[in-house]
Amino acid sequence: MGGIFIICGYLAGFLILFATKQITKITGYLTLCLLYVYHFRTFEVYDSGDALESKFNEIYRTILFMPWYTWNQKNKSTYLLVLMDVQEPHKIAMSFSYALNRENLLEVLQGLYAFTNFLYQTH
Repeated sequence: MGGIFIICGYLAGFLILFATKQITKITGYLTLCLLYVYHFRTFEVYDSGDALESKFNEIYRTILFMPWYTWNQKNKSTYLLVLMDVQEPHKIAMSFSYALNRENLLEVLQGLYAFTNFLYQTH
């Protein structure tokens, strides 16, 4: 779902740039600047989602290798609850099945490349 919005954003920029018959330098530069900003903001959002997943994996590994066997029973039960909570990494989700991480970013970029290649070949 999120990939569709990214592709639409890029396509809007390309359509503004290439669809008009008379492209002035200002329109072209403005469109390229907007695409540049949109491009890096997209990478920033996906990178932050991936960083969050990495941080939760690091927390899980740290908690997993704690010397819990010397603790009393109350601390052991609290440790087990915390361990179960951080076992699955938390993700920034855009929909039910779509998370913001680098794997999904690559899928979106592959789709964008395929669509751009299709447009180029049909032009």
